[in-house]
Amino acid sequence: MLLDGYRVGFRVLWEAVEQVDLGEGPLDRDGLIRAASAMGSLHAAWAQSMTQAYHTAAEQEIVARERERSALVGAVLEGPGRDAGERTTAPTWWWPRRS
Repeated sequence: MLLDGYRVGFRVLWEAVEQVDLGEGPLDRDGLIRAASAMGSLHAAWAQSMTQAYHTAAEQEIVARERERSALVGAVLEGPGRDAGERTTAPTWWWPRRS
């Protein structure tokens, strides 16, 4: 959704550049179009980097959840350790305490 917003914004900017009447100024139309094209290339590189970072973060989250799930399943299958007062396998908030 964020990338869609940036794509739309860039498209609006590009259309505005195409319609600019520069008249007699220090910039010519071709220079302005080249600058806008360079901005498009930078935008594409930024979008690709942002997408890659999102995928990396999502993958790390999946791995962390899988590790936690595996630890919890292992704790259920193994039961409390030899020393019931020491709970190193499962988080202390998860394993029920015996009275």
